[in-house]
Amino acid sequence: MRLSTQARVLSRALTNTEAWDIYQRYLATPNLVFLAEPSNLEPHFLLLTKDVGLPNRYWTDAYLAAFALATKARLVSFDGDFQRFGGLDFLYLSVPQP
Repeated sequence: MRLSTQARVLSRALTNTEAWDIYQRYLATPNLVFLAEPSNLEPHFLLLTKDVGLPNRYWTDAYLAAFALATKARLVSFDGDFQRFGGLDFLYLSVPQP
């Protein structure tokens, strides 16, 4: 929701109300499930972030990758930076360029 309301991300950024409406429709999708934070998240997060070469801007990505690893879930994103995390079941969604 945060990114969808930023003009530098979308050619027409959504209003906060539009972002909430889309989010609520998304939650009504029958196949969607939300996972609770797993108890085994921390060891995965530690392994992904203890590298001294990891820029601090990747901490959020590392958390999401650790969550996916801990739950054996596939991470799907338009952000190709997730490819940096080995062992992750990652599906990169590329945006076609006009």
